[in-house]
Amino acid sequence: MFIRSKRNPILKPNKKQSWQSRKVYNAAALYENNKYHLFYRAVGKDWLSRIGYAVSTDGETYRRDRAPKFLPRGLLESRGVEDPRISKINDKYYLTYTVYNR
Repeated sequence: MFIRSKRNPILKPNKKQSWQSRKVYNAAALYENNKYHLFYRAVGKDWLSRIGYAVSTDGETYRRDRAPKFLPRGLLESRGVEDPRISKINDKYYLTYTVYNR
């Protein structure tokens, strides 16, 4: 059973880091080795989407990486990378995401 956290939302925009200063949402979650791992969509001042990473031992208090894990590259990703999903198949992790362009 899932219980809504009293700290909801668990992740909020971080005004001190421009790449995730406007929005953070649509996270993919993975629990492994007694840790919760989140890959999330982050939108910065430039309205470009990137994928960030955060980790927690309790599922409510997260430590975020200072830099995004995935940045948009090329014409097909000109407006961003977003909506990550992660799966573990055998011993490999697969992270998928959508791209946004004009």
